[in-house]
Amino acid sequence: MVDEAVYAVKADDTPDPVRFFHRREYSRVSTTFSREYYFTGYSGADAMQLAGHRRRRPYTLADFKGDKAPQPDVRKDFPDAIYWVADLVTDAAGRARVAVKYPDALTTWRLTARAITKDTKAGGTVARTTTTKDLIVRVITPRFLTEGDEVVVPTIVHNYRDGARHASVEVSARGLDSVGETMPLKAEGPLASDGERRDDGRYAARVPGTAAVTATARTESDHDAVELPIPVLPYGIRRDVGSSGSMNAAGEQIAELTVPSSANAVGRVVTVSLAPSLAGSLLGALDYLTSYPYGCTEQTLSSFLPNVLVARTLTQLKLAPTERLGALDRQASEGLHRLGDYQHDDGGWGWWKTDENPPFMTAYALFGLVEARRAGYRVDEWRVSNGAGALATMYAEYPRAEPDLKAY
Repeated sequence: MVDEAVYAVKADDTPDPVRFFHRREYSRVSTTFSREYYFTGYSGADAMQLAGHRRRRPYTLADFKGDKAPQPDVRKDFPDAIYWVADLVTDAAGRARVAVKYPDALTTWRLTARAITKDTKAGGTVARTTTTKDLIVRVITPRFLTEGDEVVVPTIVHNYRDGARHASVEVSARGLDSVGETMPLKAEGPLASDGERRDDGRYAARVPGTAAVTATARTESDHDAVELPIPVLPYGIRRDVGSSGSMNAAGEQIAELTVPSSANAVGRVVTVSLAPSLAGSLLGALDYLTSYPYGCTEQTLSSFLPNVLVARTLTQLKLAPTERLGALDRQASEGLHRLGDYQHDDGGWGWWKTDENPPFMTAYALFGLVEARRAGYRVDEWRVSNGAGALATMYAEYPRAEPDLKAY
């Protein structure tokens, strides 16, 4: 069960289980005797009768109008996914029950269920439910701020009651300074039925850290409050300096780091990590490797190739698989797929999918494929042979190339 807004970014491309497991397969049957006879076509003209699709109508809007007075709960929890289970077993009648606690997000949740029986009947369905309120307050915050920034933060309140209401809105900020106003900011005024009102506040980010903006809205009958965090980054360019070593017999190690005098004092962070072996430092680097952005061929290789080498090293060390190793393996597989997609028809690679083939980039990509194959990943042999052929052609075409490039 996930927020349906996620599918606006990327649609769910999981195939329907019925069509996947019980699709009509194209067959070619031939029998060889003194004469030859063959048949081509689909197996039958009618679709197989499988488990019927009983699709529920989407749930109606949840009714939050209770007898109790609105509680001053501040909504803070906004996850994208709230429930997942892979092994839900039904009773003999095919029924199962689960309990799901909805978070603070007011949105439409999509529940996707796929099932299969022991005798291979399959089915799937999608249902929706909406969590909402009669009075909703929203805060429109940026993804992050940088130390010294000033920003206008709009607060929007919605009234979904049948009649007009008088709404009061109060906004407070933690970790931010109000510009030209006193804190907290307050605004009052009428709010039409099915209407909305916007109130703006200007804030300044003075100190790095995590700031938060809280908005509270009240009418004669309803109440809502929401709090959203805003990361405040230090002003300047990030620079990482590292040092490593082994502990001595007394369990001590001295590391010296040089901090430039011009460094932002409030942005300095020292992180110390201990690991029982060299493998521990490799695991610590996975967080950066798995978050490296994909772009051109070089960026894909610069992320994918270290992932492959680390995965191969950890396999040779016979480390037990963990979730982080699984994420590394998925990242390497995705990089391998993207690298294959970037290969040109003539077997070479460029910086992008549509440009020329620089000799270095083709050699770099071919090296990546060979290393992936050595690490145990499945690599199409024709991609390697086509890449090698393109590289041999380039080697002959550039007799005056730099010796280091030709050697590579």
